[in-house]
Amino acid sequence: MNNPLPLLEEEGAEFLGQDAGIDRVSVLFTMPLPEPFDYKAPSSWGLVEGSHVIAPLGPNLYHGVVWRIDRDAPGAANLKSIDAVMESAPPLPEESRNFIEWSAKYVCTSPGNMLRMVLRSPEALAPSPVIITYAPATQVDVKMTDARSRVLAAAAEKADTPANLARRAEVTGSVVKGLIGAGALVRIDRLEDEPYPEPVLYPPPLAGEVAASRSEAPEGELSSVAAPSVSFADSSPVNGGALRRLSDLQQSAADELIAAVEKNEFRVALLDGVTGSGKTEVYLEAVAAALARDPTAQALVLLPEIALTQAVLERFESRFQTRPVEWHSAIAQKSRRRAWREVAAGRARLIAGARSALFLPFPNLRLIVIDEEHDPSYKQDEGVAYQARDLAVARAKQSDAVVVLASATPSLETFANAQSGKYAHIKLPVRHGVAVMPDIELVDMRMDPPDRGRWVSPKLTRAAAEALARGEQALFYLNRRGYAPLTMCRACGEKMKAPDTDSWLVEHRYSGRLVCHLTGFTMPKPKECPNCLAPEPFVSIGPGVERVEEELREMFPQARTEVFSSDTVQGGDEVRALVERMAQGEIDILIGTQIVAKGHNFPNLTMVGVVDADLGLKGGDLRAGERTFQLLSQVSGRAGRAERKGRALIQTYAPDEPIMQALKHQDRDGFLAAEAVAREQMGMPPFGRLGALIVAGPSDQLANEAAGTLGAAAPAADGVDVWGPAPAPLAVIRGMHRRRFLIRADRNVDLSAYITAWLGRVKLANSVRVQIDVDPYSFL
Repeated sequence: MNNPLPLLEEEGAEFLGQDAGIDRVSVLFTMPLPEPFDYKAPSSWGLVEGSHVIAPLGPNLYHGVVWRIDRDAPGAANLKSIDAVMESAPPLPEESRNFIEWSAKYVCTSPGNMLRMVLRSPEALAPSPVIITYAPATQVDVKMTDARSRVLAAAAEKADTPANLARRAEVTGSVVKGLIGAGALVRIDRLEDEPYPEPVLYPPPLAGEVAASRSEAPEGELSSVAAPSVSFADSSPVNGGALRRLSDLQQSAADELIAAVEKNEFRVALLDGVTGSGKTEVYLEAVAAALARDPTAQALVLLPEIALTQAVLERFESRFQTRPVEWHSAIAQKSRRRAWREVAAGRARLIAGARSALFLPFPNLRLIVIDEEHDPSYKQDEGVAYQARDLAVARAKQSDAVVVLASATPSLETFANAQSGKYAHIKLPVRHGVAVMPDIELVDMRMDPPDRGRWVSPKLTRAAAEALARGEQALFYLNRRGYAPLTMCRACGEKMKAPDTDSWLVEHRYSGRLVCHLTGFTMPKPKECPNCLAPEPFVSIGPGVERVEEELREMFPQARTEVFSSDTVQGGDEVRALVERMAQGEIDILIGTQIVAKGHNFPNLTMVGVVDADLGLKGGDLRAGERTFQLLSQVSGRAGRAERKGRALIQTYAPDEPIMQALKHQDRDGFLAAEAVAREQMGMPPFGRLGALIVAGPSDQLANEAAGTLGAAAPAADGVDVWGPAPAPLAVIRGMHRRRFLIRADRNVDLSAYITAWLGRVKLANSVRVQIDVDPYSFL
């Protein structure tokens, strides 16, 4: 049997000879099949839609989910039999099944592919493993020794496994074994995957106030608790921080969100607040209201790159006095198993996760918060391509839930929906407390260039020196990892690339290696050019954060300088440690990539320097200007988040460009309005729709032939333009030659149906792959 799962009950085939009724059961498997397959099962099994079963497919057995049941169906006896039922696994909720079907059609993939994304932890379908622990017996009648006393004391403090008791008591295992044999320690079986603690919805200082509010409500009614009047927020990002009331602006915003939650119907709200305005505290009050309204309610908070932004989770823990259930790629398999099971059972009520958390099997999801909704990490490009923000809105609509989209720099799609009234627009226009927005200055690199061989202009150097002289901190931002983005032979001009890929190799001085950031390929820097064999010929072209660090160390030799990138800090623990050092003033100058814009709060940081503001505008990307504005606004917003005024200096060779002027004057709405006009004239999102097809073949000839066949089969349709095929900017990746089609459609066109119909017209070679991307964000 392939992919065997722990079966909790098996039935033999002899049931088919009984007089009981036979049901036709459609089973969806976690594989790219176009539809569920029909099987038979006895009515006496009591299967329901969503039940987990094992069924034959070809010569093997596979795990699947019951999608439909036709009771006492004529002719069902001629079908293959379901092999086994996983009775302890909770059925997949109807809302999850509906979401799988809808999203599969929307992103143009099979429902089995979407089901695979839901069932990411199949071992969670079995009962929790049991841990055998021991505690002291009520009466202990053994000869006592010092070692035995220590074991019994450790067991009295906490029932534990024999090995852990021996370790804690600092004795050998034979001492514990002897106590077990004498009956002095009794066995206690404990589930390894215990339920999560319930979040404390209203902090202890408010217990009397909450009780008074509840006493005024009719008996048995909790939904009428006056949550807005008791809203509190945590003033500290660490557990145990002092509690304080929200500001008037925050309270007003929280009231609007709580009112939406209380209506118990589908609504979407943009929580639009400048950096440092306290958006997190506001939406956490909506989370508390949603969970208080219904004791079975669940709330999901999506966070960009959650594994690297653990400080936000600590704010959750301060507010609810328990850590939210986490779901992201960095959690251990045991934690993943526990989280999936507890979510499916409805016992996990507050969940924080990356985009994939949207596919967890929530039985009663009432609120979805998408923090930093503009962040590009919500878009998945590999495998099944989808935009988590858009699917979250669809998921909430299916279950009449509320969606909160929080951002200081909302995406144009979200902003347009808020401007049109489709979404509620809740604003936090000022920073919380005494903090104010930083001053932003453009540094014209044509008038104030760096010295030859350097990348930081004198203006940025002086601003950093002034901040350090005042005992403050400086941040330099460059969204380019490594030492240099291009390694080239000065003798023949050979550019080092990854094998079978059109991606340049990036030099990393820390490791002494060349790295492909696209495929992960890495190699030592060659001693001679592989093309002309010239010795030690390579020269580094352009700057990365390591090169900027080298330059700043020369300028400020006494300053404590560190680099903050995914190469230098890996995983949540290292990120937390660096952020803590920065917050405690143990770092003077921080040089970082876009990871520094992920909501970190550095109270003593007053100067931000952007080394290359024009970098993100290169490449002709539809959203290049929007993303550049968002990212630079977020980075600039790291400055001056406490009592001290902040300052941001942005190096650019195009200071007169509208985007740079909008940054300087902090005119976000003006920038978005101009961007909207340009997009509307071209019929681009959000005023039109885009889709992409990427054809990839093992040779240039096969890729061209497949692309030609596909292009000839494109249906003619009003309101649809098909561009291509054309070689992708990265025409070769991992040996696959790539061609791209871009489809533009009017808003009233069902683009997903168009693409599905198009692909249904052709049969391509098995070696050719077609990647479908509805609403593409990457154009490489």
